Formats: sequence, structure tokens, C-alpha cells
Amino acid sequence: MGPADKLHPPWIEPNDKQVLAGFEHLDAIASKGGRNGWIAGTTTTSQADVTTAIAYTFASTVRPGLNLAGRFHPLSQLTRRCEALPAFLKAPVPSIPR
Repeated sequence: MGPADKLHPPWIEPNDKQVLAGFEHLDAIASKGGRNGWIAGTTTTSQADVTTAIAYTFASTVRPGLNLAGRFHPLSQLTRRCEALPAFLKAPVPSIPR
């Protein structure tokens, strides 16, 4: 998001790998479905679901080249489910100036 001359390319690749590894782990948990499909295995949403959805949406927004939706289908579904909840609808993600 910063100026191109401020980006440090040797940092980007390891950071992307770390982000993808974290989402890979969360996707594996989301793929198991838990009870009612929530990430913590609870019968209702938990802080784990909220935090996961926010992190996924943020990463998808600021790093579209990672193609998270194409890589992590269960996690994408969980995020859509969270974002359809009234609390999420009341606080939409602001657009990021480019």
C-alpha cells in the first residue's frame, strides 16, 4: 500500500508465505466444519470466527495477488457466512484508496 520505492522485495515473499501458511491452517480447520460450520467448533459464532473473517477479508483486499478465494474455499465460505451476519453488515469494510 505504500510507495513502490519503500517496498522491500526480500521481505515480501517470506511474508506472503507466512500469510498463506496461516490461512492454510485455518482453511484445514474450516474444512472440518465443526458444529454448524464455525471455526472453533461451537454452535454459534465465536471470536475465532470474527477474527478469522476479518483477517481473511483484510488480506484479500490488500493483497489480491494472493488469490485467497481461489486457494481456500472453506475459509472463503466461512468468511461469506460471517459477513452476512447483522453485525458485519453494520460495519462494512471501507474501500482502500489506490
